[in-house]
Amino acid sequence: MNERPVLDAGDEAHLSRLLGTQPGSAGELGAFLERLREGVVEVARRDERVEERLRDARHRTLTVDYREDKAPEGDPPSRLADAGFYDYDRDVLVVATVDLRSGGVVDVSEREGAAPPITHEELEEARDIAARRPGAAEVWADRRAPVVAFPTPSYAFAARPGSLRHRGCVLYAAGSRDEESWSVVVDLSAREVVPDDELPEILRSRRGGRAKRRRARR
Repeated sequence: MNERPVLDAGDEAHLSRLLGTQPGSAGELGAFLERLREGVVEVARRDERVEERLRDARHRTLTVDYREDKAPEGDPPSRLADAGFYDYDRDVLVVATVDLRSGGVVDVSEREGAAPPITHEELEEARDIAARRPGAAEVWADRRAPVVAFPTPSYAFAARPGSLRHRGCVLYAAGSRDEESWSVVVDLSAREVVPDDELPEILRSRRGGRAKRRRARR
């Protein structure tokens, strides 16, 4: 397989300048690393070990993280990026480490129990799943309504047989009235809303939140 550098000489010089001017150039550095993302993912997906692990699996790219490894004194540090692909069928994060200079994959590993931040694609899928729940469509289907999502904690699916390692997210939304809030837990591996009776008390759905309780006291 032909390998081409993800970073050319000009890119590397630019990266070195940005890294040397932190934190003042943090925004510019972030934008630069985001531009590398597509190339890193492309290199990782071409690797036979990655392709074999993800073949026929439902998966997504969740993370691309830049890192440097120290080199012997006098040598430049390694320029690396870890691309993380989540396999929802086996519930593992497949991580390919790409050498940005050579354009090759230097390591492939699998991580169980990893919980990277929820991606935009996962958020959109979770909202669609949550919107199928009776009485909740207007909350989760309205793309104008602000919604945030967090990975489920490790104990979230403890009461669900066979689901302990599943990838899930907790959605939070503000309702249409002041101080109203909603929440729901979505199992992204199973593509379903988790019933409250299968969740710890702290994660069970909120419907109406403080506004509902305020009206009840009047």
